[in-house]
Amino acid sequence: MNRLDRRIIAVTLVIKVVLLTFGVIVVAQLGNAIRPELDGVAADTRPLFEPWARWHEANYLDLAAFG
Repeated sequence: MNRLDRRIIAVTLVIKVVLLTFGVIVVAQLGNAIRPELDGVAADTRPLFEPWARWHEANYLDLAAFG
């Protein structure tokens, strides 16, 4: 892998992390605006990360079903 490839990968990863962080912050702030009963507590952001926690689930189900 040459130097340009590494730079492209690094820039892509940085952009993804920045966008994810921005999204989590926006959801947390909107949760406070939409549900004022939270009384200043940030919205629960765990559902945002659940697909990543279970990304391999479909592969294991296919492996169990089809071998």
